[in-house]
Amino acid sequence: MPNGAPNWWKDEYPKLEQFFLKIANILNRFAELHNLKTNKYYHQFPSWDLQFRHPKGGVGQIEIGRSKSDDLDIFISWWKDDFEQNIRYIKSPKKQTISTTMLTQDFLENLFREVLSWDESDLQAYPSGSDWSKHTTKEKFDAQINEYPFPKL
Repeated sequence: MPNGAPNWWKDEYPKLEQFFLKIANILNRFAELHNLKTNKYYHQFPSWDLQFRHPKGGVGQIEIGRSKSDDLDIFISWWKDDFEQNIRYIKSPKKQTISTTMLTQDFLENLFREVLSWDESDLQAYPSGSDWSKHTTKEKFDAQINEYPFPKL
């Protein structure tokens, strides 16, 4: 889903593809190994998101973003949404910034295991700021989870 920059595909997309080329094999291999969905450049953000249906409900994610210094900004998160309450419950620790050479299968594995280790008591409630029922039905909202694969552990 684009943010609306009219020339993004022409101007920014090729630069991002070139940047991520040096780590694409690592990310693709890891995603394939664990059956993760790869979501590239969501809302034109300079990142690849490795996403999965968390075994405890909701969605887990490892986000690998291009930093302003051409390093990698790493964000991990887990969220569960409550349609009736319009609340997202989420855990998302502070980002880590690493060089591209530090991105390895073992590094990703540790992040993946960390997200899987969290308990529901770790999640914090954040009101959505929007009434989801004005945009969709509960059935359609709940069905969105089907976009995320169950991970291979």
